[in-house]
Amino acid sequence: MKFGLATISHLLVLVVECGMILVLLSFFLPMVATRDIDEKDHTVSYYSSHLISFCVDVDTEFTKHTCVYYSGNQAFFDNLPHFSSQYSCYLIVTVLTSFSLIFTVSYLLIELYGFFNPEDAQTGVIKNLSYYYDKLSSFFSFLPMLSDSLLSLIYGVFFSSIVGVFNLISLIVLIIGVSGSGFDDGNNLHVVSKSLCSGFFIYLIGSTLLVGGIIGTTLARFFSGKIDESQVQTEPNPAFDVPADQ
Repeated sequence: MKFGLATISHLLVLVVECGMILVLLSFFLPMVATRDIDEKDHTVSYYSSHLISFCVDVDTEFTKHTCVYYSGNQAFFDNLPHFSSQYSCYLIVTVLTSFSLIFTVSYLLIELYGFFNPEDAQTGVIKNLSYYYDKLSSFFSFLPMLSDSLLSLIYGVFFSSIVGVFNLISLIVLIIGVSGSGFDDGNNLHVVSKSLCSGFFIYLIGSTLLVGGIIGTTLARFFSGKIDESQVQTEPNPAFDVPADQ
């Protein structure tokens, strides 16, 4: 049972990595699409941020309007100021997600360092935490003594809380940005692209995997330690048994 929970904790670390990849992927998707209508030459310009740049001129048969497609990250950032609310939301989410990813990368580095511990991969992270906490408590005598299970719980709660708070605020800001988009009275701007919605849901899934993976890893490791403490049995080794008459 202990081995199973420890293995599950390692698998959940992979879930955290997948969540981080999805969060990063959501930022590469087009976040904003704008539409400007010029009444003089009836030109409709669509701006989007695609990874592959292209420019296509299309003459429609019915309206004879020319649709010019601009792409590339430059067009994306050039048009962001036209969306005051979306622009602010994007900047806020970028900053918050950056801090979230910094803590996520730190968490993954600690996990990887403990996993490749040459002594014991199953408890490498806890041993490292206990070792460095003992070093820290030697300098600061006011720090209380903590068991390995409690130390691993505090470690998991700290990272899951920090990452969870940043991602939760980011999701709230994204919801405000997405719901605040739409057509104005002049039928200009405020066009929500499908890529924006896709990026939002990918970010939501990635954030859920991030926080859920850290929480799951913490619980699996905590209960693994509890089982280890409650099921420790010392059995005598027959090789060292000494007869009573001797």
